[in-house]
Amino acid sequence: MDITKPEWKDAYNRALADILRARKDELRMTYPEIIAATGITLETVQRLINGKRPISMANFIPLVRALKLEDPAEVLAQAEDRVAKTSL
Repeated sequence: MDITKPEWKDAYNRALADILRARKDELRMTYPEIIAATGITLETVQRLINGKRPISMANFIPLVRALKLEDPAEVLAQAEDRVAKTSL
């Protein structure tokens, strides 16, 4: 797996977004609740959670905390596992 390929980066970003979106749905959190917890704008939160924008660490960590995910490293590992199971 060549992580420098744009396809891999896009797949990784989508996997992260899928994990965050699933957690948002599981908790039944609204965008206003996420915005209040993170300080990230509505437009940015929507783009990040829908996989339309790459997730920087500056946004990833607050999102993970707001979504009550215990370990950011585990979320990253889950995304990497998902990408590894796909063919790019």
